[in-house]
Formats: sequence, structure tokens, C-alpha cells
Amino acid sequence: MRVLVVGNGGREHAISLALHRSESISAIFATRPNAGMATIAESLDIAPTDVAGILAACPNLGIDLVVVGPEA
Repeated sequence: MRVLVVGNGGREHAISLALHRSESISAIFATRPNAGMATIAESLDIAPTDVAGILAACPNLGIDLVVVGPEA
């Protein structure tokens, strides 16, 4: 499964770490990840608030699941 994590704060970092431990996850992507997330997730230069950009990127990357972290 290929997963996109939206956001780059502590919550999203924890989510990324948990996903990284799963054997069913083949790739993790993140919107402008923090330094810790960047070690386990491929960076996408898309703002976490850019819904249109996120939607456009998903089919191109073969994203199966999007995890939205920020309340905004």
C-alpha cells in the first residue's frame, strides 16, 4: 500500500513512524515533511492546505490511502 501523509508536525511524524513499521506499507509520501519524517517518507512539495494539489498528485503516485493530520 502506498500512503500519503498530509502535514508535517509532530502528530504526522508519529503517524509516519507507525506506518513505516507496517509490513503492508510499500511507500510513504508526505507533504513538505519535517526533518524526521524526511528520513522515512518521500517529500512532496505540496502545501498541506493545497487540496487540489494533493488530489492531483494521488493518481500520479498510485496513492492508496491519504492520512490527513492537521485540523485545518
